[in-house]
Amino acid sequence: MIPIAHYLFFSFALMLVGIIGALIRRDLIIKLFSVELVLIGTSINLAAFASLFGDAGGQTFAIFTMAIAA
Repeated sequence: MIPIAHYLFFSFALMLVGIIGALIRRDLIIKLFSVELVLIGTSINLAAFASLFGDAGGQTFAIFTMAIAA
């Protein structure tokens, strides 16, 4: 099993790239892609903690986040 630290680092990296992209870029499409990266990073974080604690709530919120972002 992959340790949770790897999930958290990957989530942090996606969120960081998304935040930097949203702040630096001027094009609206790129800003929307950057916001999508932040949402994906948050979903990975929620799913990782849900699997760590054995709760399905984080995975449920991650699925709702993907449905809303689509």
